[in-house]
Amino acid sequence: IVVALALVTPLALAPSASAAASGIEPITTDATPKLPVTVTSDDGTTVDVTNVSRIVSLSGSLSEAVFVLGLGDHLVGRDISTTFPEAKKVPLVTRGHDVSAEPVLSRRPTVVLAETDSGPPDALDHIRAAGVPVLTFAQPNSIPGIGERPVAIGTALGLPDEGAALRARTKAEIAEVQA
Repeated sequence: IVVALALVTPLALAPSASAAASGIEPITTDATPKLPVTVTSDDGTTVDVTNVSRIVSLSGSLSEAVFVLGLGDHLVGRDISTTFPEAKKVPLVTRGHDVSAEPVLSRRPTVVLAETDSGPPDALDHIRAAGVPVLTFAQPNSIPGIGERPVAIGTALGLPDEGAALRARTKAEIAEVQA
């Protein structure tokens, strides 16, 4: 499964020929989040998301999802693993993969997206204590999990239809790879 995941994950966000110049093909170019939403983060925390105008992502794959869901212009901070060209000008807020609350909070985020293993945990707690919603997402560990993650991210950002559309695209790309 690890080999399959390595093959599919980049394809899930791969562009069509029409988007080859930019590298990422958004599901929509006019995303209009339906907020507020209340979701359960993968760390078990209930999170209220009322504003996605200033997103900080602490994971390259989450940053890609933000762009694919049509909210790339809302990304105001990224971690070191966000290396795709569209995010090049977004300020870096981590050193290595270590999160420090101060650089994240300096971007004045309205929501922070993280992996369940992002940390240290004290830094995420500090961001939460400052009143910023922090959503954590587990890395998919199966092929079906790859398809479900876009739904969770889309729903958390107030874009459930776009998340479902990304899941459909991802499933089609997985089927293509498996054929």
